[in-house]
Amino acid sequence: MDLKTRGHGADAAAHAFGTAMATSVSVVLSGESEQLFMIIPLTGSSAPRAQDRPVRVRALRGSESNDFAEVLGAGLGAPPVIISSAYTPAVLDAQEASAYLAEIDGVAVAAGLGVVAEGHVGLINIATLPRYRRRGHAQLVIERILSDGRAVGAHTAHLHASNETVSLFESVGFRITEKWTSLTAV
Repeated sequence: MDLKTRGHGADAAAHAFGTAMATSVSVVLSGESEQLFMIIPLTGSSAPRAQDRPVRVRALRGSESNDFAEVLGAGLGAPPVIISSAYTPAVLDAQEASAYLAEIDGVAVAAGLGVVAEGHVGLINIATLPRYRRRGHAQLVIERILSDGRAVGAHTAHLHASNETVSLFESVGFRITEKWTSLTAV
């Protein structure tokens, strides 16, 4: 069982859980993690930065879902079959969703997904292959998602970040607006 709550730390989450359950259930917590919710306004115009290396970020079609799954899976450390079961050709072809690959000389090095709804673009699963990290490839994917979201009328972008990825998202202009605590029960 997972419990997500707004607030600060386990005390707020435990209080919310206890209140919700009216103390009628005894729960042993086995873990706690923090999710950082970040946003950026998409006002004005902003074009992706030019790079001194030939990196191309392109939108994918549903027929390329296996390519997306391979890169995203390797970047996240997850089996591609798990990725492809979530991001099917139908999902990648949906009007609201756009999957992207960053490529160097035709070799895919990073991937990401953007979903636009009601004036917002959500960034989901941005990842770079381990041997290509810290070279700006994920940042280019993020900038392309933001640019394309802005082009279809999104005024705000949002995402969940880990402590390890905050600096990447801050470098593009995202700011932490909330910290959510997730508790796991045995």
